[in-house]
Amino acid sequence: MAVLFSAEALRDSEGAGTTSTNTGGSGPFPRKLFTRILFLSLNLVMIGLALVVGWRAYIRTNSLTLELDVLTYEVDMAAVLVNLIVEGMKGFMLERRKVLMLDVMGCCTSVILNVGVTTWGIYNCYAREEGAAEGDFADSNVSHPNDMVYYSLFCIVVNTCTVASFLFLKDAMYPEG
Repeated sequence: MAVLFSAEALRDSEGAGTTSTNTGGSGPFPRKLFTRILFLSLNLVMIGLALVVGWRAYIRTNSLTLELDVLTYEVDMAAVLVNLIVEGMKGFMLERRKVLMLDVMGCCTSVILNVGVTTWGIYNCYAREEGAAEGDFADSNVSHPNDMVYYSLFCIVVNTCTVASFLFLKDAMYPEG
């Protein structure tokens, strides 16, 4: 998940809402905050790519695993959008308590959405198993396994790019210490 909730993020939020901070930025968005927004935007694009490719692979394969993976990417996308909103609002918040409340709200939203995907996956697995037990194998058969492999390779590349961009930007996103 792309939740930036840590002691370092909280220390950096002390300068939120000021017009000039020790991070070298000016205006409502200090440089560290701007870099976080940049990283989250890149993360959102990467998740969107994986979501589109995953949806196409799911349509072709009818795989429950891919269906849940696509739903998980949808939740990740929602979580990153919430984090983008929270990070953007940090630039205008004057009180550290409100910044903390925004971070907790983003975290709770991500957890609730992931619990929903898990619940849906358990229900769908049970429903497919019941259908297969009654002789309806149409929904339980998986086709085009090569598409699943290509999708998995694509996800590895996308996730590697996301991690590499994080490693490249991490010093600019977090305060020293």
